[in-house]
Amino acid sequence: TILKKRDEEILASTNQLNKMVLVVKKAVREGGVLDEKMLVKIAPILGGQFTVMARAGGHGFTRKKNPIPLSVRVSRKKQFLDRAISQYVYGKQALVEMKKILVRRKELIHEKNKLEEERMYYVQKATDRSMDTMAIELMDEHVDFVSKEISCLSAKIHNLQKGAEEDNLHADIEISSRRQKRVVFVDEIINETNQDAQQDNFKEKFRLPVNAAPEIAYKFACKLIKSFEADECQTVIKGLVDDIMELKMNNNEQQSAFKSMEETIAKFTQILNDVKKNKQDTQFISLPNSPVASPFNIPEIFDSYTSDNDSISSSHIRSKN
Repeated sequence: TILKKRDEEILASTNQLNKMVLVVKKAVREGGVLDEKMLVKIAPILGGQFTVMARAGGHGFTRKKNPIPLSVRVSRKKQFLDRAISQYVYGKQALVEMKKILVRRKELIHEKNKLEEERMYYVQKATDRSMDTMAIELMDEHVDFVSKEISCLSAKIHNLQKGAEEDNLHADIEISSRRQKRVVFVDEIINETNQDAQQDNFKEKFRLPVNAAPEIAYKFACKLIKSFEADECQTVIKGLVDDIMELKMNNNEQQSAFKSMEETIAKFTQILNDVKKNKQDTQFISLPNSPVASPFNIPEIFDSYTSDNDSISSSHIRSKN
């Protein structure tokens, strides 16, 4: 019976040891630190001693704390978030601009082909009779203008593609210059307390390539928001609210300035129209016999002058009679 009892104890101890090995392996895979959830799982094995020590901050396995200060973490994450949003907006604008340019160039190429066909038809039709060279010259000028606009749009597309290639090159250089990842053991994780190393790991984790597509930038921003810890959320949300208020104020100021400029332009346009109207209605008279400003050169004034003279002469004749 004693041997049987010892065999049962050995079997129970072996099962408990296997459970502890599984928990420790899982802890090593997740960073080499035992948290409260894992300690609760092995509490029945060890009588709850390690759980109490972990909650009381004893000499057992303690929770891993982030050595980077809160202000540094918040500023870095907010900086990365702003960069991701800016890259998303820039990428979307570039895609929209590229699409507009391609559509416009396609329309111009179609218009150019149509003009060339029309010119060829006009030339073939006018072989039996005299050709209107002025119409041909106008068509050639129109074709040349369309060709220049197509060349300008092609240059814009080339510049956009060149900028994207340069971004890819910078991204490749940046990736190649990064330090290689290495295997980190449990004792190194526990003994590592250097803040610079933690900040390097932070930058490595939240790094967005400069040539990332808008969809990747959007996913990165969502991932970054989900990574906020409890002590970071309040500060980050406050900063985002301040940024939104600042953007609203700037938008209102721009709208007010734009409205004021529109009113000023409308006022000056009205003044210019009044000046043009007064200039057309006003005639400057210098000398009676002047060919430029003589009233006899103005039909309305000449008619009124002749009618007045006729009335004066008729009245003078009546008085003589």
